[in-house]
Amino acid sequence: MDDRVQRKSSESSFTSNKEDIISESDLPSILLSCETLAYQHIEDRNYAAALVSLKRSEEIMEAVATQGGSTDPDQIITTIHNMALCYQQLGDWKKCSMYLDACIYNAGTFGIMKSKKSPEEDQIRRQKYICKIHLQYCGILSRTGNHMEALKQARMAHQYSWAALESTVASWKKQINKMKNKRKPTQENDQKSLILKRAANTLAAIENYLRKGALPSGNELRSALGVRGHPEWVYHFNIAEIMIMNPTKTEDFKNGMGIQAEFTKDYILYKISLLAISQFCMGTEMKYSSQRKPGENLCQNAIKLMRGFFPEECPLIQHFLETEMHIISGELQEIPENPKRKKSRRTNSDLSFLVPRETRNSVSFISRPSSKRPASRPKSALGSLSPERRSLERHSSQSNRSLEKLQRKRSLKTSQIPQSQSRVHVD
Repeated sequence: MDDRVQRKSSESSFTSNKEDIISESDLPSILLSCETLAYQHIEDRNYAAALVSLKRSEEIMEAVATQGGSTDPDQIITTIHNMALCYQQLGDWKKCSMYLDACIYNAGTFGIMKSKKSPEEDQIRRQKYICKIHLQYCGILSRTGNHMEALKQARMAHQYSWAALESTVASWKKQINKMKNKRKPTQENDQKSLILKRAANTLAAIENYLRKGALPSGNELRSALGVRGHPEWVYHFNIAEIMIMNPTKTEDFKNGMGIQAEFTKDYILYKISLLAISQFCMGTEMKYSSQRKPGENLCQNAIKLMRGFFPEECPLIQHFLETEMHIISGELQEIPENPKRKKSRRTNSDLSFLVPRETRNSVSFISRPSSKRPASRPKSALGSLSPERRSLERHSSQSNRSLEKLQRKRSLKTSQIPQSQSRVHVD
């Protein structure tokens, strides 16, 4: 590639109509300044101004890629990630979906999050990031009513969250074997060994859940310093922490904490929450897609998983429970208002209408067949009435026929009376 990169931008308002010529050596600093300025605007909640800087970065990198130049994958995904964030905050769901899809494509196609510390850590970080993007994409699609596509995104999030936990367990076992083979103990190795030992019970419970679906009972969680119990952030952790996008920088993708960080209490709980949220989103979207029973099972599994590792006071658990209650109450309200609901047909031998409401589902009254019911019974307008009401209708129809017969007889008598007496009123 030449030392100078040309970029035409006649559509943008922040550049002149002339060709902007940017040297290749100045390219990283220009992109970094655009990223820093956009990040500051996002922090100030000035998303329109942030989009101006981000679009400029997008156009520069697009021009470089078109002319055969090389661009940093982490810088590309940082730009499109922050653009999706701005559109999400501005309520432009169509453009937000477009850039979320670009994040998924770039994260799966190009090598992002490649640090020189640990390939295992890079893999887990990629899996967590892609899982979170799929969940955010699922939320946008569900909000716009596209529940079938939202279900696909939730399933992809479930796959990546599951894979992140499997990779964590596999890396933990690998690190345990490495520590056993090291003969010379050092202070750094001792600290890593303590982290691995403190994560043993939790990761063993996770492995048991991934293999057998068994949930832990009385799981002991300890921090890197040996503090027992749940961290403070758990008691403030809600669904918005995952579904609402946060700004990022290129250095966030490049710099990891080391593989040992993935075995700490905070990181393990975060990955468990991703799995639970993906299960709950799958269940919710299944309910919208006429798969009610599997959806209910997945939602209940998500609640059980959260309760196995998180305290009951966690806002995320409360959100799951409230959402389930809201769906149930909504269904109960819709039942009596449905005009197409079929009326139940009761026969004379079916005594379920006499059973009190609280015992209506008693086994002795559920399926009592009629021994006198004919094989083929013509449909009647009285088919849905109780025996008492049917009897009343019969008596009413008989009395009406008797009255009509009496009126005909009286009219016949009056016709036989002489004309001089025709004015006499017959009661």
